[in-house]
Amino acid sequence: MKYNEKLEFDGNNRVPIVFITDENFAIPTCVAIISLIKNKDKDTFYYIFIIADRISIETENKLFSLKKDDVNIQLIHISSEKFEGIHEGEKSICVASLSALFKFEIPNILPLEDKILYLDGDILVRKDLKELFNINIENFYVAAAHDTGKLYFKRPIIKEIPSYFNSGVMLLNLKRLRENKIPESLIETKKRQETTLMDQDVFNIVLQCGVKHIDIKYNFLLLNLHRAKDKYKFEQINALFNSSYKNLEDVEEKSHIIHFSSRDKPWKFVDGVYSKQWFSYFRMSPFRDPPNISDIKLAINEYSQEYQDVRKVNTNPIVHRAPHEKKEGIFQKHHAELNTPQNKIKKLKNQIKNLEGEVDQKNREINALKWTMETHKQLIKNFKAESRSIKQIYLEKNVSSQDYGKLTVIIPYRKTDDLQREENLDINLSYLSKLGIKNLIISQHSDESAKPLLIEKYGNLFDYFRVYFSYADGKLFNKSRAINQGVIKSKTPYIAIFDVDALTRNENIYQAIYLLDKGFELVHPHDRLVKDIVDKKSFIEDYDFEKVKSPTQQRDWADGGIVFWNKRSFIDIGMKNEHITGWGSEDNEIIFRANIFQLKQIRIDDILYHLYHDRLKVKTDDNFENMKKMMYITSKKELLNEIKQWPWLEEAKKTIHEDLVLTTENTELEEELFSKK
Repeated sequence: MKYNEKLEFDGNNRVPIVFITDENFAIPTCVAIISLIKNKDKDTFYYIFIIADRISIETENKLFSLKKDDVNIQLIHISSEKFEGIHEGEKSICVASLSALFKFEIPNILPLEDKILYLDGDILVRKDLKELFNINIENFYVAAAHDTGKLYFKRPIIKEIPSYFNSGVMLLNLKRLRENKIPESLIETKKRQETTLMDQDVFNIVLQCGVKHIDIKYNFLLLNLHRAKDKYKFEQINALFNSSYKNLEDVEEKSHIIHFSSRDKPWKFVDGVYSKQWFSYFRMSPFRDPPNISDIKLAINEYSQEYQDVRKVNTNPIVHRAPHEKKEGIFQKHHAELNTPQNKIKKLKNQIKNLEGEVDQKNREINALKWTMETHKQLIKNFKAESRSIKQIYLEKNVSSQDYGKLTVIIPYRKTDDLQREENLDINLSYLSKLGIKNLIISQHSDESAKPLLIEKYGNLFDYFRVYFSYADGKLFNKSRAINQGVIKSKTPYIAIFDVDALTRNENIYQAIYLLDKGFELVHPHDRLVKDIVDKKSFIEDYDFEKVKSPTQQRDWADGGIVFWNKRSFIDIGMKNEHITGWGSEDNEIIFRANIFQLKQIRIDDILYHLYHDRLKVKTDDNFENMKKMMYITSKKELLNEIKQWPWLEEAKKTIHEDLVLTTENTELEEELFSKK
């Protein structure tokens, strides 16, 4: 059954909520619903959708029994069979079932809803949910809380995505998600990219630029934080959420939603953290009927017979079973002799081994911090070496124009079926042409070449326009290789690397060329501030950046987008690292090398403008290792030894002496050579 009818209640206090469950998770979901009903305000009307994956008639009737005058229940029957095979991999740490992937399709499953609150079933709701539902997310895809695992987990994706959030409690802007075809992007990303969690990693990859962060009280990962209490300091929680809680107990007391997102569910351990509270709601549920006492006695006897060691140490079979229960039958085959001296010694040895590993890790982190400190010192030296500040340069000379013949703009490009990407390319090239940019190269690295179409459409916009193509041989798109090929083909002393979706003001281009003339080797036309151009139609009427009203984002990791280089310096430090595939990390990595080489670099005090689109990043496991390898290099000598081995440099170094400002004559010569190719 699909949800396709307008609801009968449409008041201001209506709060639509959606859960997803299968037969195995029906009881926790029911308990979660009981808790939100018991703690709601009298004037709140909950309309609860339950996306039900192949549940029984008996379970359906029990869920329907929760319906009240001010609580409506609607079941949407669905099957997760279509997702079989989509989540695989040895690295998975997922505890969710395939049903969780229906989170991706909620905007399409509920086409008449524009905004909804999604809740996992392993929660307890302790306050009314109107306050959470009424958070304004008009300009966002989702409102969600930071995943506190980022305080102690070391998974690369958590570090790569600073906005990483927990997907167990999400306020979803269904209208915006539908308009931008996000459900389809989520499914495609899940199919293409191996992730350790069922849905959460994919949500973060796709929605990382459309997240509004909410207070920890709306999604308090109680069990996780208790279990990992030795791995973080409470002050880090307040820093992460910009809050002022006193301690975990204070957070617990003020929390609206408690989320049991770990494996240690309260219904598995009767003496666990918060189990007493969970069972108090369970006893109000239609699933509360106790099992047959004789069945319990039989189970205990069978367990004691199978595990003779239980009786050896006089351990209560139920106490023995609870902490070691798994899905491989009623009881796990596990020995009860956990408290023997031999096992204690073994446990201590393992603890010592783990501590030694932690010491090694801490030493590596200390070395990395020392390296960071040294590079910062080098940066300070760079700035001190320039006697005049950027403000003094502005005061001394008002840079109103520059010779664009010295500069080649290079755009790395990947042909896809993404209409937003094609639209952004068109806006970017039209804008650069309008500014009077003379030399532009589009460099591709993929399996299909769009070269003839690009030349036909944009060739007449620039004095010197080239499209170069290098085969990927079926491998992942390599942005670094595309950039390097463009640099090798360029004929000017200065280059500017533009992302397809990045724009900067004309005066910043003037200023960048002027600064390169003055001896700077690397110029960023922004100071890590970014604004999204969402209303593109209005913007391209006159390319007026003052019309861009979206909030300014501080992106401390933003080292790319648009960067101006002295071509010789770019080649001398090794160019882009082609060992780093996909896109994103290569921008940060080359700045590490620029710091070690002590290149004279500067940031113009302005904003980078980003043509908004749905972000689908593809990275490989090797990227993290390659980044780590480069970050442990701390001296210019070590770095030179490393980049000597990079094969793409040999071709590039031959082009340095060819650098020149393009003239009519050599442009005509290039045309002749180009046509022969």
